[in-house]
Amino acid sequence: MLLRPFLASLGSLLFAGCFSVETPAYRKVDRDAPAFKEAVVRETAHQQEQGKSPAKAEEIATGKVTRQFIMAEKARRTDQVAPLLQALAAFDRPRGCWAYTVTITTRKPDKTTVNIVRFDPFQPEERLWTLVTHDGQTPDEKTQTDYRRAQLRAWKKQLQKSPPKYSQAEILKLQAIGDDMEITPSDATNQTTFAFIRRHIHFAMIGDLPRSRETYTTENATNTVLHHTDTLLEPAVMLGGSVKMEAFESLTDYLPIEPGLPPFVSKTKTHYHEQIFGKDTGDVEVEKVYSDYRRVKCYEDRFEVKIGEPSMMDFMPGND
Repeated sequence: MLLRPFLASLGSLLFAGCFSVETPAYRKVDRDAPAFKEAVVRETAHQQEQGKSPAKAEEIATGKVTRQFIMAEKARRTDQVAPLLQALAAFDRPRGCWAYTVTITTRKPDKTTVNIVRFDPFQPEERLWTLVTHDGQTPDEKTQTDYRRAQLRAWKKQLQKSPPKYSQAEILKLQAIGDDMEITPSDATNQTTFAFIRRHIHFAMIGDLPRSRETYTTENATNTVLHHTDTLLEPAVMLGGSVKMEAFESLTDYLPIEPGLPPFVSKTKTHYHEQIFGKDTGDVEVEKVYSDYRRVKCYEDRFEVKIGEPSMMDFMPGND
């Protein structure tokens, strides 16, 4: 599918300058704010003491104070997001191998399907995944074999992917600096929610990546991530309208299972609606509920499988 490399190439375009975005949030200085005006008055007086004319002194002072406010805001935002970055760093710690069961409910306009799947890394790779039931029915031997082969093929394909150029922490640090950010502590729940509004980006001759809202909720006492959401605030339109993501929203819930280990995914829920080269999916919802986590010895100690969060790319054609 051509769409996948097309979307992947957008990241390189960000550094090539073939795009336009709003002014980064940390550079938006309110020159009418009393603190800014007072700082300009003080610096203007200082510049005049250095022999500058009143007009030149004010010009220099305004520029200098603006730069100071920009750097101060950048530092303030970096400090504010530091606890979240620390919480996310926990996900880099190894967990070892864990077996689990996942119930996958897929709701499409014309049907709903429910699969119960068991994953066990103690088993050899041809039996890593077991389709327990499909819509309440136990699969026959051929269906089970085909399912396991498809899952193994998708897993190996995932392993071949190059690691991301930037870590999630690095990306969030940039978002905290450049995007609108809200931090909402709650004494009632002992939780804090970090919200980031990503800016609209226009790529010349390609299309638009829309504004979106991403949130993380952490538990204050342990600084542990409990929830993560990602929501498009407007449609994503590319290639003259041939590619359009009408809606996308994902939710991931986490559950601490063992002290010292990162939290485990307990549920993911994704809603999307896309139109790709004339094909309309309608509204689709995919819910995955994870249960029965248990630590196991890895088969031949050869690998550790990580459960990933759903992203918009996962639901594009060609990414099955």
